[in-house]
Amino acid sequence: MSTSILIIEDDAAYARVLSRVSSGGGFDSVVASSGEEGLRILEDVHPAVVLVDLGLPGIDGIKVIEDVSRRLPGAISIVVSGLATVETAVSAMRAGAFDIIQKTGDLDEVSLRLEKAFETVSLRRQVEYLASRERSFGEIVGDSEEMREVRRRIEDVASAPNATVLIVGETGTGKELVARAVHRLSPRAKKLPITVNCAAVPENLIESEFFGHEKGAFTGAERVRSGMFEMASGSSLFLDEIGELDPRVQVKLLRVLEERVVKRVGGNREIPVDVRLILATNRDLEREVAEGRFREDLLYRINVFKIDVPPLRERGNDVLLLARHFMLEFARQLGKKVNVIEPSAERLLLRYPFPGNVRQLRNVMEQAVILARGDAITPDLLPALGPTEADTTVTIKRHMEMGEGTLIERMALIERRRTELDDFEKDLILEAMKESRTNKTKAARLLGVSRFALQRRIKKLEG
Repeated sequence: MSTSILIIEDDAAYARVLSRVSSGGGFDSVVASSGEEGLRILEDVHPAVVLVDLGLPGIDGIKVIEDVSRRLPGAISIVVSGLATVETAVSAMRAGAFDIIQKTGDLDEVSLRLEKAFETVSLRRQVEYLASRERSFGEIVGDSEEMREVRRRIEDVASAPNATVLIVGETGTGKELVARAVHRLSPRAKKLPITVNCAAVPENLIESEFFGHEKGAFTGAERVRSGMFEMASGSSLFLDEIGELDPRVQVKLLRVLEERVVKRVGGNREIPVDVRLILATNRDLEREVAEGRFREDLLYRINVFKIDVPPLRERGNDVLLLARHFMLEFARQLGKKVNVIEPSAERLLLRYPFPGNVRQLRNVMEQAVILARGDAITPDLLPALGPTEADTTVTIKRHMEMGEGTLIERMALIERRRTELDDFEKDLILEAMKESRTNKTKAARLLGVSRFALQRRIKKLEG
């Protein structure tokens, strides 16, 4: 924290006294003899505390306090006056003064007042930091150890504004929220980040989108256009679904990362760019390298600092924290008073694996709030999560009633039913693999699950 004090006092002798008191308290002081001079140097000094004489020539003390409050809201103004009246004291407080010190007062008291002011500044800055931190992480809901580790990783890399960040995780886990948090906590947060979904940009336009183009570079290029790297200079560039990037563009991206310059399509001039690159993917990039779809040298270059975002099924009770968060969000949007999740609905939420992760849970809760008639989310409002506990109990009871015989025979009946379900799942997977020509990513999309979930199910069925 800054320990500087700006003393604005036209009485040179008393200004020296205040300066000595400040130094004795361990504070650095700068003296200005008029309001005009004090305001000129205000933003150069960035003081924590400003001592202002009310009876200044030219711009008076009240006007100075108003300007300090407006231009440097984190600073504390203290009035120094030999003739303070109730009226002037009220005016000073309205202008933003924190305290009033009489010139005839005890110097030890002045020192104590300064210490109190600095304690207040320190407390304010702590509150501002915590509020800023909460705003940065506000969208990332969860208290599991896995998510605490994600937050720690975000804080570690945020303070290194040039380090490239690779965010990996299944579809729907919240990789973009992590990217936003990295940017918001970094020194680059003063400028808005630029986001590009690599899979959504047409192949014939992706180079122009990334690097810009000169006028006449191709048909339709009627004017010069800056690319995303130029527009993000001084900020962060978030490239989502980096695993979908065309190999030809991968080469150019590698050059940008190594040389920090870009060339527009159709141009020869090298344009320097100052960008922090944040990338995200739901693909296994090492496998993509092995299969020839991603450059190995580019992977090494982007894998500087990796953040693994866990799937929702591995986050325990975070499912309920997120469900309540989404419930209250949608209830507020829709003007409803839905504020409770029944225990039976909670158990259903905890039991479901959520292959679509947080994004799927959000959609489920939005539908539930829309359908809710009262103030609670009940199991019947969550049909996408499968049979309720009551449905399952009835089914098991029927199985038991059908199994006339020993316990072994009844258990065998349940095992047969389980085998039938496994066979049905295997048939669905085989059909999806055939339709996608053994492309697991496309097969997963056909089945409405992530590629990782599909791989896991295949291994389970093969085992």
